[in-house]
Amino acid sequence: MSRELDETFDIQVIEPDSVDGKPLVVRHSAENVDQNVDDDYAKTRENLHAILESGVSAVEKAFRVAVESESPKAFESASILAKALADINEQLLTLSEKRVKLKKATQVEGEGGGASVTNNTFFVGTTAELHRSRVEAAEAAKSEKE
Repeated sequence: MSRELDETFDIQVIEPDSVDGKPLVVRHSAENVDQNVDDDYAKTRENLHAILESGVSAVEKAFRVAVESESPKAFESASILAKALADINEQLLTLSEKRVKLKKATQVEGEGGGASVTNNTFFVGTTAELHRSRVEAAEAAKSEKE
């Protein structure tokens, strides 16, 4: 019956272990993860440094304007900008700490430290077929125990 419906509605049967020829479970090697961590770290660090460089110049100009205008609003704006730069510095430190943690985690996994793999499966079919499959599996497990 299922095959007839597939043909009637021009539905392609999906193999449970792949979609469009691509595997459902993609495994990454520790080497790939290390390279991705290094690349992301370098790019993020570069971006934060660029923001800091332009921010320092902006803070200097903002404080010059605040001093010349003696406007409380100008001082407030300059202070907010300085605080944002301090936060970016903190982000740089946090970024380095996270990189160290990731490096240690991948080293432990690479040394056979118990890398965990999560496999997600899904069922393609009707609920009746799923129920029948579960009942059969339970009966098989029960008969093995006896």
